[in-house]
Amino acid sequence: MVKTENYSLPSVSVIILNYNGKKYLDGCLTSLDKIDYPKNMLEIILVDNFSSDGSVDYVRKNYSWVKLLPLDQNYGFTGGNNNGVKIATGEYIVFLNNDVLVDKNWLTELIKVALSFPNAVVTSKSLFIDKPEIIDHGGSKATFIGRGFCINFGRKDDKYYTKPKFIIQPYGASMLIKKDVFESIGKFDEAYFTSLEDTDFGLRTWLYGYQVIYAPASVFYHVGGGTGGWGSRVSTSMVFHAAKNSYMNILKNYDLKHVIQGIILSLIYYIFIFISSIKRRRRNEVKAIFQAHIWILKNLRSILHKRSEIRTNKTKPYSILFTSSFFASLQEMINEYSQIQRFHMTNCSQRSYG
Repeated sequence: MVKTENYSLPSVSVIILNYNGKKYLDGCLTSLDKIDYPKNMLEIILVDNFSSDGSVDYVRKNYSWVKLLPLDQNYGFTGGNNNGVKIATGEYIVFLNNDVLVDKNWLTELIKVALSFPNAVVTSKSLFIDKPEIIDHGGSKATFIGRGFCINFGRKDDKYYTKPKFIIQPYGASMLIKKDVFESIGKFDEAYFTSLEDTDFGLRTWLYGYQVIYAPASVFYHVGGGTGGWGSRVSTSMVFHAAKNSYMNILKNYDLKHVIQGIILSLIYYIFIFISSIKRRRRNEVKAIFQAHIWILKNLRSILHKRSEIRTNKTKPYSILFTSSFFASLQEMINEYSQIQRFHMTNCSQRSYG
């Protein structure tokens, strides 16, 4: 550890996942090069999910200080990051999206909180890169339909949380965790591939006796969608994974009462989305939602086996999850859905940077 004025800084490995995100890499890596963390205690790893846009050669040529891990296929967010952890040497791991710019003190602020709470996953505040006064992630709740809920998404950064606060789940775009704690929780579930894997990870974190903390002084600026390769557009692949993964979150991590409640509410929700997509003639979305439900039925045995493992290994009761501060109310869910629809229609059509 490097000694500072009040505390010692541990070694950190920052894992950046990339899939055809070459246009984002200059901004991301340049901002990382400017952070106020000792270079000798910092390892930057770029995990490339079999990009076809020349990302690997570009980084190898222009950023020799970045440790490269080119993969032989696209393993998604979950598999790609799990592979990155295998070669990471830091005491702490940070998972960071490629389509971000980080503040100078982004990592130091994460570490400050982590050193005060050694058994916690610590996550950052995210603001939109083209509208830095607007919140992308300002803390989170979970929902009874297995999805996440970003507090104040699309609203002005009004300092809703000004101090570190316990929350239900980290934000996968920027989350820090001790490497041994990550492995103890069980890594990312690779069946998720992408979407809502951070919700699953947060639920397991609390059930396994650890914590999740939001650190509002750790700030980064986010495009959204760059790590998965689809940019700001909503892809049918994302619709498919979000639907199937929301069911997995319920079936794996909720107690029986909330499993039943969650499945009923999810069916109502997806019937509404299904009908809405048909009316809007979004045939690919209709197909993706249908395929997600078929996937859940085909993989139900495997999902229930994972549920059994979690029940066996958890050290905290399910009641630790289902509190008013961790789960969004039905009214909050409705309000957020409306807010997201309005925000994407008016603000996100041109979200990008190169």
